Amino acid sequence: MPRILIIDDDDGCRRTFKTVLEKRGFDILEAASAEEALDKFDSSVDLLLVDLVLPGMKGIELVQHVRQTSSVKVIAISGYSVYSPEPLENEFNVQSIDGFYAKGGKLRELTSMIDKVLEIEDGSDS
Repeated sequence: MPRILIIDDDDGCRRTFKTVLEKRGFDILEAASAEEALDKFDSSVDLLLVDLVLPGMKGIELVQHVRQTSSVKVIAISGYSVYSPEPLENEFNVQSIDGFYAKGGKLRELTSMIDKVLEIEDGSDS
């Protein structure tokens, strides 16, 4: 199964995402900051699940940095409702975000988005 790197400074959110995605069979790496994510990121990572609001380097800066050398898939996450894909692309010139998930949404929406982004046919059996 694909490898997902979850980057979120909220331990509870990170644990929840990890638990749900491991049950689906994904190989999970975790980072609490963008800097930690850069240390863990390599070509074996298929998807970044990255919080936009992080201490230090922001999530969007991480995406911009990684996009210089990689075409890894990216789903941005945020608990702030002001963020959505269109303003992100306009404000940060990041067309490389493959999906956006608002924290507090249904986890099934996230897993469906991951299936779509990673082109997994039927995630219900995983």
